Amino acid sequence: MNRVELRHAIISIVLLAVLCEVVWLYEIVVNIGWSGLNWLKKDLFSPYVICFLTATAYLLPFWLKYKVIDVKVILTLLTLFSINAAAYLCTDSILKIMSLPVSVSMTEGEMTKIRLVRMLVFLIFSFGHYFVTDKLVTEVDKRLTALFMLNSVLMFVLGIITAFFIRGFGNGYSLADAVKMGYPQFWICILMGLSGVFAVVRFSDENKPQNIENKDFTLENKY
Repeated sequence: MNRVELRHAIISIVLLAVLCEVVWLYEIVVNIGWSGLNWLKKDLFSPYVICFLTATAYLLPFWLKYKVIDVKVILTLLTLFSINAAAYLCTDSILKIMSLPVSVSMTEGEMTKIRLVRMLVFLIFSFGHYFVTDKLVTEVDKRLTALFMLNSVLMFVLGIITAFFIRGFGNGYSLADAVKMGYPQFWICILMGLSGVFAVVRFSDENKPQNIENKDFTLENKY
């Protein structure tokens, strides 16, 4: 990936992340209303848009480098979208359970089970992205799974830090406040996009002599 492609990738990833934030806030502020916890009781459509945009941000560096758009690329995008959507639904259910009043009376064992389920969701999300990339896009190192796991944690950490400095429509900077402002959603798009850049620069280039014989990359090389 040359400097022009890298610059275009980073700019596009940031724009996609900003779009994630806009879509989320539009639904929360305009469609539902900011006050209260009504957003937790509603079936939201914006998370699915964000899942699609995040999958796009991740694949964008590969598209910019290899200049290939075909049916298999669309299949890859839809597969990653499905993985993102499944991870969102599981994480959303966990957060809603932990926000209920009954969660206060949960035993330590019950809370441990919830944490384990949350880690399992992160692991499936991470391995799913690695597997799809390795089988449908280009060969990558399994260590990329660890980067995806790190992203699953960093999205919330960076979200809380952002909420501390930019309160937005709220007054607090707890995890719930950060999620309501859409900061973790913004950051996961950034992080996954940068992971795509890292995968292209660090891993796919190492395998280029095996996958590409002095011609443009095509997904047909995987079959």
